[in-house]
Amino acid sequence: MKNLKMKEKTINQEEVEKIAALARIELSAKEKSLFSKELGTILDYFKNIQEFSDSQVDSFNHFEYLREPKNNQREDKVKEMNDKTRKAIKNLFPRKKDNYLKVRAVIKNGKH
Repeated sequence: MKNLKMKEKTINQEEVEKIAALARIELSAKEKSLFSKELGTILDYFKNIQEFSDSQVDSFNHFEYLREPKNNQREDKVKEMNDKTRKAIKNLFPRKKDNYLKVRAVIKNGKH
C-alpha cells in the first residue's frame, strides 16, 4: 500500500465562509483561518484515498456477515455454588423471605 502524502493545504476563506453559512454558524477571523487549514488537510486526505485502487486494498466482504444472521449469544449454563459462597451472598442482602432474597420493586403497575 502506498504511503499517504499529507500536505498542509488550505482552502480559501470564502469557501470556509460558505461552509459556515450552510452550517449556520458564525466564525471569528481566527477560526476561519484555522478551519481553512484543517478543511484543506481533510480534503487532501480524501483525495489520497480516492487514488487507491481496489487491488491495493485487502478484500474483505463484510456484507457477507449481514446476509447470514448468526446467533452470537453465548449459551446459558448453570453454575453450581458451594454453600459457603451461597451463604456469603445471602448475607449481603438486607431483606430476605424464606429461601428468597428480596429486592425493591423495579416496575409498579406497569410503570418504570
